Amino acid sequence: MNFNKFRKLTAFSIAFTLVIPLWGCGSDSTSDLSVVDNETVLSNEESIVGVDEVKKYPITDNGIPIWDFDEYVNGEWLKEFEGSEATYATKYDDAYEIERSRLYDILNDSSLTDLPTDDPLYKTKYIYDQFYEENVNDSLNESLTAFLQPVYDVETLDDLFDLYKNKDYSYFCNELVFNITGGDWGDIDAVYSPVINDNLLNEYNNFVANPTDGSMTEIYANVEKLGIDQTEYIKMLSNLVVISQYLREYQNSYANGYKYQYFYKETFEQNNIDVPVFDIIEEFTEKEYNGPIVATENLFDFFDVLFCEDNLDALKDSLILNIIYDISFINSDWNRYEDEEYDNAFYFTISVSRDVLALEYQSRYFDEEKLKEIRQFVFAIKTQAQSVVKEFEWLSEKSMETAVRKIVLMKPSYGVSDHVYDLSDVVLSDDLFENFINIIKSRRKFSYSQLYYFDEERGTFFQNNFDVNAYYNASLNNITLTTGLLTELLETDMTYEEKIAELGMTVAHEISHSFGPSCIYFEGDGYYDQWMTDEEINEYDDRIRRIIQFFDGKETEYFDPINGAYYADETYADLMAMEICLRILEEQDNVDYDLFFKTFASRKATYYTEESAALLNGDNHLPAKFRINYILGQFPKFYEVYKIDEESPFYVPNLERLTIFK
Repeated sequence: MNFNKFRKLTAFSIAFTLVIPLWGCGSDSTSDLSVVDNETVLSNEESIVGVDEVKKYPITDNGIPIWDFDEYVNGEWLKEFEGSEATYATKYDDAYEIERSRLYDILNDSSLTDLPTDDPLYKTKYIYDQFYEENVNDSLNESLTAFLQPVYDVETLDDLFDLYKNKDYSYFCNELVFNITGGDWGDIDAVYSPVINDNLLNEYNNFVANPTDGSMTEIYANVEKLGIDQTEYIKMLSNLVVISQYLREYQNSYANGYKYQYFYKETFEQNNIDVPVFDIIEEFTEKEYNGPIVATENLFDFFDVLFCEDNLDALKDSLILNIIYDISFINSDWNRYEDEEYDNAFYFTISVSRDVLALEYQSRYFDEEKLKEIRQFVFAIKTQAQSVVKEFEWLSEKSMETAVRKIVLMKPSYGVSDHVYDLSDVVLSDDLFENFINIIKSRRKFSYSQLYYFDEERGTFFQNNFDVNAYYNASLNNITLTTGLLTELLETDMTYEEKIAELGMTVAHEISHSFGPSCIYFEGDGYYDQWMTDEEINEYDDRIRRIIQFFDGKETEYFDPINGAYYADETYADLMAMEICLRILEEQDNVDYDLFFKTFASRKATYYTEESAALLNGDNHLPAKFRINYILGQFPKFYEVYKIDEESPFYVPNLERLTIFK
């Protein structure tokens, strides 16, 4: 599978998504999904049926101690890609394809046009079909030309700020973007998050390197239709580069020592800041907003430097280019994707109508009884997670109660956002451009409206439903299992061991995130609360340091040397998840641990090249080879089942293993 093709499943400029590449699991039709009794926990010393035989006959690689468990399990699969054009692949590619083909079938279901015109599915189908109407691009260029004119007419910063406050244009202003997300104190916050359009920066590099190339680029093909020649285009791109440099400097503020803080409307007024931050939010929501903006403490200095008369032309060009680039997505002459079926229309419609499509997808393809079994299974994993936490001997009774309560209150969601966006306020027209603008305004209004929800009213929104994935949200104390992941779970027959290795590890991993370094101080209601004592914090930090020290400096092919601190969060979740799942298996009879460990390794298998590994260096999950060998290598049960070569770099001596749960 091509890596860029993989990435496009989870990335689109109009989608408000956070991609966390976790792992999915499969369902089972052959074994009972019974709920684990809350008090039934076997100690490590209690006997397990079949363990003696396992210890007596450890598994080897054809009589030779196993050097690399990843290679032992996944070697043949990895060889399939030798000599191919693939740059990236996982074992979940088939699940993505099943999901995409079903979404394609839904969008091409002609019966949806018979629904009432205010039905969300009708609107979804209407938008999709409109991409394929004849002469749609001719009217698109005319509409775009007229839409850009007010930007060209801007003469002062005040004119530009008025345009930023205009709901038609606000979406395209990358300099004033706010990520609406759960905040440290339990409320939903507007976090200032300016966006850099890397595709346009690459476009600048292309033209500077070879400005007389007769073939041009697909982006410029759209620009040229608007009467912008190459000379003007390069000037505009140069201005965009200037603005991007400012934005990049701000994006690095936290890394450079600037702390985040709250900025209120009164603070803006007291410092004579005219940038229309609060006006933009209030324009969309049609309500007064008295909450804060979250930004680094240098925000006002940054605004002073960026929004000045000297930068007016550059800011205008940035806005113009972002408008052209984003609206070019609905231009059928330029399909950004390799597939003819899965084209701009397909990905745009899924992105803007994901909740509506997720509900329809589940009604068509999910068995409610099997989904009920998954809910029961998730509850069983939560119960076992409590048993692990109850053995944190370094926690006081009061802190233990807080930790256990966090798991008890943890709310799973299954493939659909708590707050469903259904296009209800979108009035459709026969003009695709007008519908595009109306949809992005509607989505921005829906996003900003989350700022007015408090406490139990808060919920997930704009979830990336069609990833094969799972997520934990600390400020909502929520676990999300995506529709893509549920497809994999519900439609694959598996043994109990396989199920634990897939669904068990995925859910346990997300639960474990609630006790990882980034989320430990959020309590059960999603509020930030430093609930541990100083002594307990020292005990906890010592365990995290062990993880960091264990992995610091380790190297594997194509990847930078491991920075233990960078990977600590995800590694902690992996370790705790494995502990939870092994405890679940201990309570069963005649467990096939070989199948469990191999299934875990198989589902973590990843093929990558030097090119795709460079992109994965930004992922804070361990590289697959380390994630398989070193996570399993911390647990005695793994060494009971397999004879691991003690000379292998992946063999972990007993005294060096990360026993972090006591």
